[in-house]
This record gives sequence, structure tokens and C-alpha cells, in this order.
Amino acid sequence: MQQFDLEAAIRVYYANPELRNGEISEIFKGISVATVNRKKRRVKEEMRTRGVHTWHPNAVNTTLAYEVWGLDITDLENRRRKLMELGMYEQHPTRRGRGQRSDKPTGTA
Repeated sequence: MQQFDLEAAIRVYYANPELRNGEISEIFKGISVATVNRKKRRVKEEMRTRGVHTWHPNAVNTTLAYEVWGLDITDLENRRRKLMELGMYEQHPTRRGRGQRSDKPTGTA
């Protein structure tokens, strides 16, 4: 089952000028490799049309990808902000940013 991860979508947008399979899988949890490739193919077609290039041949331009997929970053941020105001937003531990330390004690001194 595919599930959209709002937090990942916002983080990935600002952290990555180009997207590869891993970042796309973060945004769309539970997505198959074939579906990732279909999503990338749609973006690559638009990139060719507009003459947009990437540094890595297996990557797609983040801004254009979000546009092609119908993801408006401003709208996503506003939705997250509204959920937070309503007390309906929960950031799950699995959505922690990379490289952050856990708050759990390790049991060693």
C-alpha cells in the first residue's frame, strides 16, 4: 500500500536539488521500484521538453518532479502548519532526519 509522507516530502524538497529512487521512496512509502521508475520517466520526459539537466543520470530535478507530480511545496507546508495548529500532527520516530542522535539512553556509562 502506497502512503504519502508529508514530513519527508517537505524535508526532501529542501534537502535535495535532485531526486533518486531512495528519496522518491521516502516521499511515497510502500511504492514499488516499477512505480518509482514510472514517476521518474514522467519527470524525465518533461525535463527533455524544457531542456533541464541533472548532475547524475539516474536523478530527476526536484522542483520539476514536484510540479509534474502535482505537489505544491507551499501548500504542503501550509497543510502541515494547520495540522500542527489543530494538534493533529504527529511526527513519528521513523521520520527523524538522518544523522540525528536518539534520545534513548544507551545503558553504558
